[in-house]
Amino acid sequence: MATIKQVIDSILVDIKKELTPDSKLAILGIGNLYREDDAAGLHVVRQIQGKISDKILTIEAADAPENHLFELLDWKPTHLLAIDAADMKLVPGSIGLIKTSQIMSFATSSHSNSKLTLFNLLKSQNPQLKIYIIGIQAKTISYEEGISDEIKTSINFLAEGLNRHFSSL
Repeated sequence: MATIKQVIDSILVDIKKELTPDSKLAILGIGNLYREDDAAGLHVVRQIQGKISDKILTIEAADAPENHLFELLDWKPTHLLAIDAADMKLVPGSIGLIKTSQIMSFATSSHSNSKLTLFNLLKSQNPQLKIYIIGIQAKTISYEEGISDEIKTSINFLAEGLNRHFSSL
């Protein structure tokens, strides 16, 4: 069985293979800071901001990613990587690559509809845009601040992987 680091590296290597020197990558952290593990995507982006290549746009989209539509349209990314908590029916802290067609199946909260809306609007303006969604299996998304230990570990490994694989872009 693959370790969490191996899963992360496999996903990131596959994404990086699709990037060219002209690619523009945007990384979107999605989640709600007041719903425990739902904030996973936000914490990943916070850890990589200022450390990753300046050719990569990082956005803390919180629970309203559609509010960043114009920022993304202006920046014109060729690739978009969204990071969010997900309910993939896996062990808490597990990481998986989610297809846009699966968003509603793995939804943990109400911002799944806004993700779909954002992705559809971006694709309507740029049909060649490649969208990747990395899901982090949440343990709990009750209305509390804080992150469970399993998810903290996954956040740290994912942030380290993003820095390692994308800092040289």
